[in-house]
Amino acid sequence: MDSESLAAAADRERLETCERTIGYRFHDRVLLRRALTHSSVQDAPATNNERLEYLGDSVLGLVVAEYLFKTHRTFD
Repeated sequence: MDSESLAAAADRERLETCERTIGYRFHDRVLLRRALTHSSVQDAPATNNERLEYLGDSVLGLVVAEYLFKTHRTFD
């Protein structure tokens, strides 16, 4: 097995370990890999987590705002 094949196998194993750890199997592992890749180690443009991080931060902000709005009705 060449070094590229070994690296691909190791990558698959890491993603499978991640899935087992969180108890969820991803339908699209490309998205999982992208979500876990910091821009400082990307292979090519648009293969890092920055767009997904931006989206996740926005969704989290919405969820927190809705929770606060609904549970603390008397707060300004």
